[in-house]
Parts: sequence; C-alpha cells; structure tokens
Amino acid sequence: MKNIFIITCLKIIILAGHMSGQGSRQGDSLALVAIYNSTNGSGWYNNTNWLTNNPINTWYGVTLKADGRVVTLNLSYNGLSGTIPNDIGNLTTINDISLDNNQITGPIPNEIGNLTALTNLILWNNQLTGSIPNSIGNCIKLTALSLSVNKLIGSIPNQLGNCNNLNYLFLRNNQLTGTIPKELGNCISLIELTLSTNQLTGTIPKELGNLINLQRLYLSSNQLTGTFSTEITGLVLLTDLSLSRNQLTGEIPKSIKNLSELKLLGLGGNKFSGTIPLEIGQLIKLTDLYLWGNSFSGSIPKEIGNLSNLENLELSQNQLAGSIPIEFGKLSALQTLYLERNQLTGSIPKEICNITNLQELFLGNNQLVGTIPEEIGNLILLRELYLGYTNIDGTIPISIGNLTNMQYFHLYETNISGSIPSEIGNCKSLRYLALGHTKLNGLIPKQIGNLDSLGLEIPNFTQGGLFLDSCNFTPQPLPPLFTRLRNLQRFWINNSNITGLPDIASPLPILKEFKIQNNKLTFDDIEKNYDIASRDTLFNYSPQDSLGVTTDTTINQNREFRIRTLAGETTNNLYKWFKNGVVIPSATSKEFVITSLKKSDEGVYSYQVTNSVVANLILYSRLITIKVQDGTPVEEDEYSNGITFEPNPVNNVVTFRFPEKIQFPISLNIYDALGNQMTYLHLSGNSHSYQFDVHNLASGIYVARATVNGTVFSMRFVVNK
Repeated sequence: MKNIFIITCLKIIILAGHMSGQGSRQGDSLALVAIYNSTNGSGWYNNTNWLTNNPINTWYGVTLKADGRVVTLNLSYNGLSGTIPNDIGNLTTINDISLDNNQITGPIPNEIGNLTALTNLILWNNQLTGSIPNSIGNCIKLTALSLSVNKLIGSIPNQLGNCNNLNYLFLRNNQLTGTIPKELGNCISLIELTLSTNQLTGTIPKELGNLINLQRLYLSSNQLTGTFSTEITGLVLLTDLSLSRNQLTGEIPKSIKNLSELKLLGLGGNKFSGTIPLEIGQLIKLTDLYLWGNSFSGSIPKEIGNLSNLENLELSQNQLAGSIPIEFGKLSALQTLYLERNQLTGSIPKEICNITNLQELFLGNNQLVGTIPEEIGNLILLRELYLGYTNIDGTIPISIGNLTNMQYFHLYETNISGSIPSEIGNCKSLRYLALGHTKLNGLIPKQIGNLDSLGLEIPNFTQGGLFLDSCNFTPQPLPPLFTRLRNLQRFWINNSNITGLPDIASPLPILKEFKIQNNKLTFDDIEKNYDIASRDTLFNYSPQDSLGVTTDTTINQNREFRIRTLAGETTNNLYKWFKNGVVIPSATSKEFVITSLKKSDEGVYSYQVTNSVVANLILYSRLITIKVQDGTPVEEDEYSNGITFEPNPVNNVVTFRFPEKIQFPISLNIYDALGNQMTYLHLSGNSHSYQFDVHNLASGIYVARATVNGTVFSMRFVVNK
C-alpha cells in the first residue's frame, strides 16, 4: 500500500514538472487524477495516456485551452464506475463535462457549483443518487443540463431559475418529488424542458408561459393536477407537448389552435373531460395525437380528417359516441388508429381501408355493428387488427388472406359467423389469432396449421397464441397439421365440438396453456396428450360433453339389447353401468348386453367411464330409456314409411330424411355388422332431416334403426373411406 502511495505521488510530481506553470493547472491535473481513481480508471474502456508522462491534452477525452487549463472532459460510454469526486470542483475553467452512459453511483458533488464557466453538464444514464445540489444554480452559463435516467431524489432546485442561458434541461426518469419551480419561467432561452417520469406534484406553473422560445415540453408520467393551463397555448413555437399520464382535469381549451407548429400532442392517461375541440383539426402539422385514457365524450370531430400529416391517432378508453368519421379515410399518412374502449356505434367505414399505410387498427370494445369491409384486404401493411368485443356480424372476408404482415388478429366476442376462410393460411406472420366466442361454424381449415409463427411474442405488446374456444364448429377432429405449430404456448379450443385430437404433447414442446374442456373428446384423445400435465402447463381437459345422445326407444321382447360405450378403446378405461341410477354390479365392461329382453328389463340405462392414467375426469353417457313390447322386428333393409337416406356408400356425412307425416320423437340407432351399437340418437323438433358424421366409423357395413311410435324401421348403408 505504501509503494502505491509513493508511485502515485511520483506521477503527480512528474506531471507537474511537465507543466509550464503551477497553481490552477496543477489543480486541474490533481482533479483529473482524482476522477480516474474514483471511477475505476483502470477498468475504463479507453484510458489512453491517463496517468502517464504524456501531455494531458493527449489523455483520452481531455481537451485543454491555450493556457493549458482543462476545457472539456468527455468520457461518455466509457465504462466508468464508482463516484464523482469532490475534486471535480477544481476544474474551474471547464466548459463541457460529459460522463453520460456509464455506471457512476453516489451523489452529484456540491462542488459542481464552483464550475461557473460550465456550459454543458451531461450526466444522464448513470446510477446517481441523492438530490440535485442547489449550488448548480451558480452555473449561470449553463446551456445544457442533462441528468436524466438516474436515481435522483428530492425537489428540483429553485436556483435553476438563475440559469437563464439554459437551452436544454433534461431531468426525466428519476425519482424527483415536489412541485415544478415557478422560477423555471425565468429560463427564457429554454428550447426543451423534459421532466417526465418522476413523482412531481402540484399544478403546471403558469410562469412556464414565459418560455417563449420553448419548442418541446415533456411533463408526462408524473402526478400533476389542475387544468390545462391556457398560458401553455401561448407558446406558439411548441412542436412537442406531452402531458400524458398525470391527473389533469377540465377541458382542452379552444385556444389549442394557437399551437400551429405542434407535431406531437400527448394528453393521454389524464382525467380530461368534455368534448374534443374541433379546433384540433386546425393543427395541420400534427403527426401524433394522443388523447387516450380520459373522459372525453361526444362524437369524434370529423375535422381530425384534415390532419393530412397525422401518423398516430389514439382516442381509446374514453366515452366517445357516434360513428367513426368517414373523413378518416383521408388520413393517408396514418399508421396507427386506436379507437377501442369507447361507445362508438355504426359500422366500420370502408373508407378506412383507403389508408394503405395503416399498420395498427384497434376498434374493439365498442358497439359497432355491420360487417368487416371486404376492402380490409387493401391494408397490406397491417400488423395488428383488433375488432373484438363488438356487435359486428357477417363473415370473415376472404381478402383477409392478403394481410401477410398481420401478426395480431382479434375477433373475440363478436357475432361473426360462417366458416373460417382457408385463405387465413396465407397470413404467415400471425402470432396471435383470437376467433373464440363467436358464431363461427363449419370445419376448421387445416391451413391454420401452416401459421408456424403462432405463439411468438409480439414485441412490446402481448404473448402470442391460438384461441378458437366457444365456437359452433361442425363436430370434427382437430386437423393433424396443427401439430406443426411448434412455437405455440397458448392454445384454447374448449367448447368447440372437437371430436378428436392428434398427439399434440410431443410435437408442441413449449405449450404452456392447453384448454380443451367441454368438447366431445374421449380418453383416447386425452391419454396420449397427458404428458402435457407433467410439464409446467395449464392443461384443462375436464369436463367433456356427455357421450352419445339421450335415447328413448322401444324394442321388441326377446330381442338382444346391446350398448357399447363411446369412451375410446384404451385399455386403461374403467366402466360402471347403471339402471335407474343404481350400479349394475356385474357390468364392468365396455359393452353391456342383454341377450333376450324381458319386460323387467325396461328402465333408464347409463354408464360412467374413468381412466387410470387421466386424473380428474369422468365421462358420463346420456340417458338411454328402454321400453319392451311384444312383436316381431322388421327385417333390415325394409324401407318403410318413406324414410330415405343418402349417399350410400358414404365417406363423410349421411343424411336421413323422414316424411312429413312422421311424428317426433324418433330414436335412431347405428349398429355395425356384428350388431355392436355404435351410437344412439334422439331426434326431436321440426326438422325432418338429420346429418350424421361417420368420421368415427371404420369402413364397413352398418345398420341404422329408426324407432317411430314403437315401430322399428331398419336401413343398411356402407361406409367407404
């Protein structure tokens, strides 16, 4: 330790010997050595010539004046750590200090106030703590003070009002408290004032209206109260005004029109009320208009359609009513349009589809009606489309397939019907697809399996996923192509008439949410996917729909009665059979048979199936009511009473048609060639035709038996796949 001290002293003596004078220049050198030692100079990214015998003006980042005094110190982005030493106050002739974008900790020394020649003090993006020293008000030549992105606390010194040469004051992203000093109104040279993202309270001082040269004012993300100061509307050079995320109240004054140079107007996240003034339509240089998250009411001014330079328009989360102005179609530069969470009515104007630069369109959570314009396909740059939680109906336009850049498509909780167009498979950029809780029907297109980006996170927005829950799809197994969606983390397809699943567990290794409850799945489907439950995955598979259909049928005495469960063929199933709600002790197989029916066999039958692998799920059958009567059954293939069906052979759906004279209810049972009952159906209502999907039946010969008013009619058909 003693040797280090001697070496340091020798270096200082050598440095002093290389100078043409003593006094203040020596003080500068001592200050630089102190800065080096206090900020871990040996660990800097660049410390060329520091603490060597080379002239100080060759030390990295140091510039001297003609008289040998330090005039600038620029060590930005240089890996400095540690604290700023008090000795920095000895650099009394320095003009510029730039220590930004390092890892400096500790307070700003009070001695900084000694630097009366200082014009630029740039310390932003460090980890400075403590308060801003009042002495900084002595630096009256300051033109730029940047202390943003630190951990500074306390209030903003009133003494900054002495610095009337300040052009730029940056204090954002700290933990500053108290009010905005009215003395800042003395800094009439200010061009930019940035105090956002602190904890400032109180009102906006009317004295800021004195800053006639101000072009950019950022006060967002504080706790400011009071109203929109009309003094601000006198700052006619303002290009940027951001007051977002405060607690400001009242109305926007009509004098806002005086700010004719405005490009950015940010008032979102406050408590402003009243109507949006029509005069905003006169701010023709506006590129960004943010009024979201307030209590604005009334209609959206059509005059906003005059803002031909507008790129971003956010009016969401207000109480706006009326229709979307068709004049918005003139906003050719618009890239984002956010109108969600209002009380807007009417339809989606097709004129919006003229905005070919549009990338984000959010209209959800309104009372919109009508259809999605077919012209939506013109918005080929669209990345995000949110129409959920509205009353829109009709079908998804085929032109949706043109939106190959779309990452987010949300139609949740709408009245959209029809089938999902296969063209959606062209939207290869999709990461989030939400079509659940709609009236969609038909078959799920296998082309969704081509959307291999589904599930990827949308930067700065949301996690991806596929949501097809609570739809009225035609009963169908999930297309095997869905196993290609390897990026999928959230997949909801519950309550959507799904009758079968491929093995999803293995090919979708990062699945975190899988909701398949309230479908028509059996243990065969769930058991092969049960490995998902062993991963850190939300796997909702219970309950499932009851098996079969409620049946009320009459069968002739002495005939065989055979019921086969529809719970799948896995050997891990366990069966219980019931008659009139009481367990039949001897019946534990997948099939229940009475070889010769007697009158005493009449009753209500049902079964329950559990599985030794799949926990917490019981599959219940619907009730099967059997009545036994005397008589002889008709022979198979006796086409009686005008009942017909087609096609035959069948590979997809067979349609049974019953004459108008037949009275309901009708029991329809399907048997295979061995007499095994494959399904039982109870038909009631007014429809005299019924479609039966044979996808669960293997190729072969089957018999359909219809029981009408106690009479049995049998029909033979062939399944050929």
